[in-house]
Amino acid sequence: MQEELIQCPGLAYELAANRSLETLDDGVLEPGNRLGIVPFDGERNDDEAVRTYLSAAYDRYIPQMLAIGLGANTMSFTAFHNAFHTLESGGVDFSERMEKTYELLKQDRKTLGLKTRYHNELPESLSLCETINRDVIVCDNVRTNWVFVRAD
Repeated sequence: MQEELIQCPGLAYELAANRSLETLDDGVLEPGNRLGIVPFDGERNDDEAVRTYLSAAYDRYIPQMLAIGLGANTMSFTAFHNAFHTLESGGVDFSERMEKTYELLKQDRKTLGLKTRYHNELPESLSLCETINRDVIVCDNVRTNWVFVRAD
């Protein structure tokens, strides 16, 4: 870990920031771009099933947030996990609520300005990090989430 860079043998990952509208791919703010988290069909008290479900859902959530330019506005996995339990225990379908939230975020992106970053804090070590896919590493200390994207 080197400041805003994670250096690996042969490649590097840069800290993702929020991106301006002009830098987003065409169509990402349109209704056809959906978050696409499937509904949970297991038992909420089955910790392993919940963890497996949430891991797959989070692996979908992070790249979709990056697609709409919100790399600095992502939930930590802990917050994601807590949101799942809070919503589901309240009788609200997690996947539906996340989809509605994603749609609202896309609408807000069209009209509201945002900062590139909201703080200068960085992860203390790689022990706080997990690989989402070959292009994305996410680090969090429960309070703060950092998304690193593979540099070309």
